[in-house]
Amino acid sequence: MRAKMCLVTRSVNYQVIIVGKNRSSHLQPLISTSQWQNAKRVLYMTHLAIGDYYYQRTYLAELQRQYPHLNIDIWIDDCRSRPKSWHAGRNKTLCQWLETEEHIHDIYPIAGSKEERNKLIKKAQEQDYDIIVFMARVRSENFAQIARKISAKAFIVGTKTQPMKKWLKKALAFRKLDAYIRLDDEDSSSESRGHINQVYRENFQNLFGLQIAEDIQVKELIVPQEHLEQMNGWLSNLKSRHQEALELTVPTRVVLINHLSTNHRRDLPWDTLAELLAKINKSHPECLYILNVPPAELENIQDQVELAPELVNLNIEVFTATNHFFQLPALIQLSDMVLTVETAIMHLASGLGVPQVVLMRKAAAHWCPAHASQVIYGASRVSDIPLEEIAQAMESLLHSLDE
Repeated sequence: MRAKMCLVTRSVNYQVIIVGKNRSSHLQPLISTSQWQNAKRVLYMTHLAIGDYYYQRTYLAELQRQYPHLNIDIWIDDCRSRPKSWHAGRNKTLCQWLETEEHIHDIYPIAGSKEERNKLIKKAQEQDYDIIVFMARVRSENFAQIARKISAKAFIVGTKTQPMKKWLKKALAFRKLDAYIRLDDEDSSSESRGHINQVYRENFQNLFGLQIAEDIQVKELIVPQEHLEQMNGWLSNLKSRHQEALELTVPTRVVLINHLSTNHRRDLPWDTLAELLAKINKSHPECLYILNVPPAELENIQDQVELAPELVNLNIEVFTATNHFFQLPALIQLSDMVLTVETAIMHLASGLGVPQVVLMRKAAAHWCPAHASQVIYGASRVSDIPLEEIAQAMESLLHSLDE
């Protein structure tokens, strides 16, 4: 099987074949250099998560570097008909991160209702955008429709996925665009996609017409000093109490754990986690465990920790970044190791150079972080991974930290 990517405009039809990991990008760019040079305001639209933006920020910053006169705004509303429970938390953290990025001007957050989305559209209509670009693998017809609502005259390009459902709505919405790239995933296996950074690189080259150097590095993630100092003070108090309670003669090891995600197929079940921590603690009592959870799950997980008999002698703190996004990367940077099922955490840890054990589904292998000490794949769910295999990986990493 193979996946095809087609570029479609009103007058020409180009095609690039993508086979396995050997992708080629010989599409005529949808937006020309002269269009970028003459543009003033640009709107980039995409369904964004922390893991996505970790890579996309490199190419948005490159767009700003090549065309420093541009005002680049970003639309992160995922154009769903019904909001998700995790929207509020993601909205807050993403917006806080985006607000610190020099290449981003205005931010359109995730809408909590149809009324909020209409307000965002109205605000965007007032900006008189010259170019609108959207990158979407799901609900692409919604992005196309909203982009044209925002501007009747802007040059609009985007990505179109297979019709399948809502094919008529897709056809009508994309007829109103100036050009688009069609993403037809006949083979959706991770092997056919290549790494997610390469996917984004190609999409930015083809959609934006960016000339991207072969040796370009993922943009460095720098945690502001104020957040490092804040989290270091919080951790120091926890470490002191841990040392005193156990009368330890060895340094405390901070183990950050993220066992929940936005998709239950990626979650590490609570019973498995509790058994895992009890097992690790027998040989590593020096470990202080920080469970990073979404805000909506904070009280629930705190109750589970208190009620679990096997965790009674463990030092476990449940954490969520309530004040600012950078609390989380600061905590990651200050941890000795990370165990995570969530892509956001694994890519932040990778960018900060923190040793980690990554638990993933095989279908998501293209999201594997560039720098991970150990990666363990479950057949179809993370829960398919044997507890013993996770324990061995953690034991191995903890021993390596002592060497």
